[in-house]
This record gives sequence, structure tokens and C-alpha cells, in this order.
Amino acid sequence: MNPLTVRLVLEEVFTHLSVDDLKVCRTVNKAWCQEATVILRNSISNISIGTPAALRGVTTLSTSSHSVPFTKFNLSSHFFSLPNCAKTLFEFLSAFSPELQSLSITLDRESNPLPESELDHLKFTKLTKLTLTGHGLDTLAPCSKNGTEIPSIFKAMLSSSPRLESLSIIMDPGCRSTVKKIINCMTSTSLRNVSSLEIYIPVGDEEILSLSRIPFHLKKLKCDFHRSCFLPESFKTFLSAQSASLEHIKFDNFYGNSCYTVAFPEEMTRVVKLGIDGRSELSSKEVTFLPFNYNRQFPALRDLVLGGSIEFNTCWKILFPEDTTVASVKGLKLTARYVDPVWVGRIGVIFPNLEKLFFSLTPRNEELARVVFSSFKGTKELTVYFQGGVGNVDRLFLGEEEDDVGLANLKSLHTLRFKADKLPSSGQKACHISDLTVTNCLMKMTNLRNVIMPPFQISQHVLTQLSTKVNLHLT
Repeated sequence: MNPLTVRLVLEEVFTHLSVDDLKVCRTVNKAWCQEATVILRNSISNISIGTPAALRGVTTLSTSSHSVPFTKFNLSSHFFSLPNCAKTLFEFLSAFSPELQSLSITLDRESNPLPESELDHLKFTKLTKLTLTGHGLDTLAPCSKNGTEIPSIFKAMLSSSPRLESLSIIMDPGCRSTVKKIINCMTSTSLRNVSSLEIYIPVGDEEILSLSRIPFHLKKLKCDFHRSCFLPESFKTFLSAQSASLEHIKFDNFYGNSCYTVAFPEEMTRVVKLGIDGRSELSSKEVTFLPFNYNRQFPALRDLVLGGSIEFNTCWKILFPEDTTVASVKGLKLTARYVDPVWVGRIGVIFPNLEKLFFSLTPRNEELARVVFSSFKGTKELTVYFQGGVGNVDRLFLGEEEDDVGLANLKSLHTLRFKADKLPSSGQKACHISDLTVTNCLMKMTNLRNVIMPPFQISQHVLTQLSTKVNLHLT
């Protein structure tokens, strides 16, 4: 077969391959195997392993004389449910641990026990990213003899990974005791280089305070505490321990059955981005924030992200206090499907220097768009995410209704992005613009330089005209 044809065929196969069984690579000749290895290295960033056969296939490729070892793996829960998985796992880690850079491990209640074996002598000297995920389990049993530690595989990874930079621990609400075991072994100084921590875990005061004693130097913290309850001072202590390095904080998707209040330390001087992606539980005050002062506590803040179902006055009053002006904030992202226009008007007063703005356009959020067009005249970059069944919105962008101003009122706008749901809900009309918005609005905006959007229902002739005026990228 023509070598070029071989490459094209293999690229098509491996680029779209969810690698669950690589033994096919062992049935072809050496030339194919060599070509496949190169393409795998270039095309697949994460190799998911669900069977011992897949593991053996990867090992065969990686130990071939022509191969560079693979460095990123995802061990699925299915792998751990198979007989003799511990032996296969030991063989895998013995072969790959010296070169391993990224490892994701997923377990569930069907996972087989991992015995205390020779795993504790393994060194993960190049591991920079580790993800531990548990679904529906309350133990990674059997643990050590006294039942207080997690299996030695995890302990070895956490204690012998001097280059570890990113750590993600994602556990279902039923994993409370597992979370305690993991946190209890996270005291090693080898974690001092961890700069990114993602924790989706159920916690209480004990776990939060334990986290505050771990020698992280975090720059990015992303947390989702479900089925959790702790005192404001506990989380404040944790944030204070990281205040010298922390630059990005995100609170994600608040689940029900939680009861806690977030209190920020007095000075988070390095934080440049704060994200709060809440759910409707916030409206019942199960989870909330103590009032804070942007200028004093977040003097370097540049980007604010608010999303989910944040549509309630209590939280808005905390996030957007009266008689406040925050000059440092340049970017605001409103992903909530509804934002009260009254509060949007206040946002324009509190953050007078906004240059980048993102908002979701839904049937309930049309008034938000009108307020943005009339009040945020200094905006240089605007992203509008079309969600739900709004249908044609030319009238909105052209400002055709009484007392309306359209998009063209944003005189400083330099970059415009339109994003859209691919598949609107059944019975809804996909949100779109037509030739009218392009011809009567975009073409007349003198400072507009970049437009990124789907083609919508815009004619090719009009798109061609637009491309002569701006840098047009169709998505």
C-alpha cells in the first residue's frame, strides 16, 4: 500500500479513536505499527484504558525501539472492576511511572480492592497532573490495616510527585470518608508545587481546616462543595493560607443539601479573576457570601464571572453593593439565563471601566441586551451567547422598538462574538440574525475590526461584504 495512503487511513482511525483496545496495533506489520505510534503521539492527548488488553497494547507500542513512551493516561472504572487488575496495574505503573506526566483515575463501587503491594516504592518524578474521581463509593477499600489511609497507589502518587502542578479530586456526595482519607495523606512537602487545585467534594470544618495546613502555593482554585456544611471562618482560614499566591477563584454549581457561608479574607491582593456559578439553592440562603469590599479585599480584580441561576436580590446586593465604584474590573461574564435589568444598570455604575462583556441572550434576557447597548458604551469586546428559542433578533440589535438603541450604540466595540446553541429545545426557534443586522448595523460600526459568529441565515453575498470590512471568522 502507498505510504501516503497508510498515513491518511491511520490518521482517520486514530484521530477519532476512543482507545479502549489497542491490540489491533499488534496484528499489523512493523511499518504500520511504527506509523500508528507516531500518529497516536500526535493525535491523542489522553489514552483511555478500560481493559488489560488495551494496556498490553499500549505497553507493546511504548516499548518498541521506535517509540517514545506515552505520558498521558486515563484509567477508567471499568478497568478496576476486572479480575487481577491490581497485578496489571502494577505492571503498567512499573513501566510508565518514570515518564508519566498526566494520570486520571476513576473508581466506583464496583471497583476491586487494591492491595498494599510494592506500589509504595514507585516514583512519579515527571507527573504534573493527577485527577482522582470517585462515583458512588464511600471507600477505596481495602485501605491500610488500621483503615485510616488510602491505598498505597494514591499515597505514593501524592508523596512522590515533586513536579505535581495540578490536582483534581472529584468525589460524589457518598464519598465523605474517602475524602477524609485523601486529605489526611496530603501533607507531603511534595505538594508545594501544586498551583492548580480542583475540588468537587463533600466537606466539613475538619476537612477545610486540614486543607489549609497543606503546603500548596495555589494560583488557581476551583471548588464545588456539595452536601457540605462549615463555618465561614473555616473557609476564610483556607483562603488566607493561599492569599500570597492565589490569582483565580471559582465557586462552581452549588448543590442542594449544603449549608455554608463564604467569607473572604481582608486582602486577596493577587486575585485577578473571581467566578461564581450558582444554582437556585442560593435563593434559599443555604449557600451565600458575606458582604465584601472589592477595592480593599480584591484590589487587583480584573475579571468577574457570574452564572447559573443567579437571579435573586439577596446575592446581587452582596455582589453589587450601592455607592461602590470598582475601577480595576475590565471584564464581566454573565452566563445566567436571566439577569434583572435593574441590577444590570447598577453594574454599569459599579464597574465603569468594563472593556470585555459576555451575556446570554434568552427570551427572558432581552431587556438585559437593551440595557447593555444603552449603558456600556466603553465596551471593546462583546460576546453574545444565543440560548433558547429567541428566534430572529434583528429588531433587538437594530434598536427598532420605541426608545431603543441598538448594538451600533457601542461606539468603541472592536471585537464581536456571537455564539449559539447548536440544537434548541423542541418546538423552539433557533436564535439568529439575518442580512439586516449585518447591513444596517455591523457594516456601519466604524471601530469594529473582528467578528466571530456562525453563518446563521445570512446570505453569502452579505457575508462577503462583511469580510471586506472586518476580520470575519465563521464558526
